[in-house]
Amino acid sequence: MVFSNTSSRQVVEGTTVQNLRQTMLLEGIAESDCNVIFTTATNILTRCVAPEETGSSQGLIYGNIQSGKTAVIIAVIALGLDNGHQNFVVLTSDLNDLYIQTLNRIQSSLHNCHVLEKQDFKQPPNLNPSIPLIFVSSKNPTVLPRLTAAIDQLGRNENNFLIIDDEADQASLDTNINNNRPPSSVNREITNLRNSLISYTFLQTTATPQALFLQDSQDAFRPTFVEVTQRAKVMWEGTISSMMMIFNRHHICV
Repeated sequence: MVFSNTSSRQVVEGTTVQNLRQTMLLEGIAESDCNVIFTTATNILTRCVAPEETGSSQGLIYGNIQSGKTAVIIAVIALGLDNGHQNFVVLTSDLNDLYIQTLNRIQSSLHNCHVLEKQDFKQPPNLNPSIPLIFVSSKNPTVLPRLTAAIDQLGRNENNFLIIDDEADQASLDTNINNNRPPSSVNREITNLRNSLISYTFLQTTATPQALFLQDSQDAFRPTFVEVTQRAKVMWEGTISSMMMIFNRHHICV
């Protein structure tokens, strides 16, 4: 099945997506909801830097709590795997229980790739360069430099990456920006990770995007496009509708 939108890039559903659809159905997700999830994921992937391109892009996956953001994140990775993307980073909570929850969800949902957890970053395994990799990292100032070093050690820093920053308004932003101090540690290390790559898309996810749009218009942590999860659209059109004025004012694509 091939989807297209305003982008000239086509996104194809392959075996990874087909297997994930079956997993979702077995988990009790309705087929109609699966279709919505993958339509949203397709819209996101068409706005990402293609595997053969250099440069960067940054966008926001917006959805209120229980709006299906995690399912969309995994669907984006699955679609990426079916469309030539080989390298993924998922940045998640520094709370170990939440980190393990995210790690387990990725490992149980995606099977034709290798998942590296944070303990692997110190001494990453010697893997065939053609094997797709998902690095699952906590947003921790000690772990993140190990992630960047592991990507370099594996010789993948000149490849295209999809970086997904889960709950992007937590820890990722520079909390020292108004204090005339160097950038806060997690913000600095995420910036170092991004600067080490020549081709990537930085996808932020959150239910509370206000802080992201209060960043300077040229800030690397301010999204330039937004994709809204389906179940969040009522909220988007209601209590969060005032954010549209910010998007329009600063030419952010929605």
